[in-house]
Amino acid sequence: MKLKRICLPLLASLFLLHPLAGLAADEAVLVEVPYPDVEELDPRVRRIVEPAIDYFKRMQPVLSDVELGRAYGRMGLVFQAFRMQEAAGASHRNAMALDPTNPRWHYFVAIYSEETGNLEGALALYRTVLAMAPDYPNTLLRIGRVSLEAGKLADASEAFEALLEKQPDLAAPALAGLGTIALQEKRLEEGVDLLERALVLQPQATQLHYRLAQAYRQLGDTDKAREHLEKRGDRIAWAPDPWVEEMKARARHPSYYVQQGIEAVKQGEMERAAMHLDLALALDPENVEALTRMAVLIGLNARREDAEYLISQALRLDPDHGLANSLQGALLAERRQFKEAQAFYFRAVNAEPENFEFRVQFANGLMRLNDFEAAAQQYAEALRLEPENASTRYGHAVALTLGGNCAAALQTIERGVQANPRVALTLNARARLYATCPDANESQRRLALEDAQLLYDQRPNGNHAETVAMAMAANGRFDEAMDYQGQAIFEAIKNGDTAAQQGMRENMQRYEARSLASAAWPELVSQ
Repeated sequence: MKLKRICLPLLASLFLLHPLAGLAADEAVLVEVPYPDVEELDPRVRRIVEPAIDYFKRMQPVLSDVELGRAYGRMGLVFQAFRMQEAAGASHRNAMALDPTNPRWHYFVAIYSEETGNLEGALALYRTVLAMAPDYPNTLLRIGRVSLEAGKLADASEAFEALLEKQPDLAAPALAGLGTIALQEKRLEEGVDLLERALVLQPQATQLHYRLAQAYRQLGDTDKAREHLEKRGDRIAWAPDPWVEEMKARARHPSYYVQQGIEAVKQGEMERAAMHLDLALALDPENVEALTRMAVLIGLNARREDAEYLISQALRLDPDHGLANSLQGALLAERRQFKEAQAFYFRAVNAEPENFEFRVQFANGLMRLNDFEAAAQQYAEALRLEPENASTRYGHAVALTLGGNCAAALQTIERGVQANPRVALTLNARARLYATCPDANESQRRLALEDAQLLYDQRPNGNHAETVAMAMAANGRFDEAMDYQGQAIFEAIKNGDTAAQQGMRENMQRYEARSLASAAWPELVSQ
């Protein structure tokens, strides 16, 4: 597409045209954007505006026409959020020229026209938006208000009536508009009735009190006039405007919306989280924190290809970003590329040494590579950060045991039981260690059987049956050990757990030979 640029003073006259008038298929007319002097901006404003300008200028040479139009539009939203009218108007005019099927750009050019006094241009554009997006609720309201301001009472009345019919939830501003028209046409009683109805729906619309005061004075009801005059204020009958609210959101830094997204995830509000993260990325498409958080969110919804793309973008922008490396490692681990995954886990831990989740992820990866000593060290670091985390305590004990340090495994699991005496995971691990560690004494072996039997009684599953079998054997009750081991093997077969069956059968042979279990976690030893 051939692009022509014109100077800004011609912009106002262009707004009088239909937005697509005069544009040939291979030609769009662009205007120069009067960028603000960022050196003169308030530091808070500059922190948002300058990156938006820099990103646009960097991407401008490589974007296609429609993509460039959207980039102009997004930059215009930032300008408009800070009332930089001329820069916003020019940006949205270019967006409208390059991306003409997007009603938002027409809408914001219409707002610019309205706010700069070009009411005819605004009305033409609002009507175009209405044709393009007939279900967008606020267009009729704006047509009504601008028509009213322009003195076109019939057009205004038609718009407000249509709004009242199509959007009952916007009844308050529609009734306020119709009431104002009635007052201007000297239909005082009807106008009062309409304005009173609007106030019932929206008591905070205090500006209506002044209009009612004037109407009651003309009707001769001075008491009512005085009553409303005392309640007058500046708030008009309001209606939410999603596109404008999105524009106003640009006045906040992207990091605010990233944090809002994180908080929404914590509260389980995934749709709200996606909305905030989308907004952060709209403000700053290269915000690595937003990219990675969105990758997590859409990954939860099984949109893996999209998640992988976002992660790759994040790593391109910041190869040392902790969460991006953690996520890339997880993707590789899903494909069973464990060694390759470990390199990314290592970078994640280096980026954020005090991140508990990254430490545990790194330790789990080392376990998969059978590097038990290194895994135990990483679990220990994780426990330094969260000493009462039962699953990490369990992992630490398993790593120490498989690394040949049963005594240290007992110490760490005993600390876990002391911290959380009712947690089945650590109680089960302690019972297995007491039943299999050479250093365990007779009282510990008896306690192993008590704990194992209690866990099995509370939840009779294959895992607990295997623990009871170990404890029975440790206390010389081998026949009973074989009974429980048989149950454990049956559950493993039923669940299709072939990895566990080999170690279980080996222990069954040991019980038959009147020997103790070979290991606390035989399925891991046999891998």
